[in-house]
Amino acid sequence: MDDVTYTINDYVWAEELQAGLDDYVMTLFDGIDEIEPPDNLTNELFCGCNVCEYRETLAYLLPRIIEGLVEGRLVVERDGRAFKITEL
Repeated sequence: MDDVTYTINDYVWAEELQAGLDDYVMTLFDGIDEIEPPDNLTNELFCGCNVCEYRETLAYLLPRIIEGLVEGRLVVERDGRAFKITEL
């Protein structure tokens, strides 16, 4: 099995990423019973089930994690070799 490690080089960025995700997901949950629910990143109905929550979490995190890799805020290594994205 491959040995994969993750190194965070910018803890402020990581904390802001977590806080942003928490705020985004809470906004979605708060809007479940609203007549006009808040917009979401996938433009799919958000009912609050695990599938909806995971879908929106992935839609929120994926572009930000890729950006973090490009900017060097996060490093992923597999078997001692760094996975690098140099540009989008």
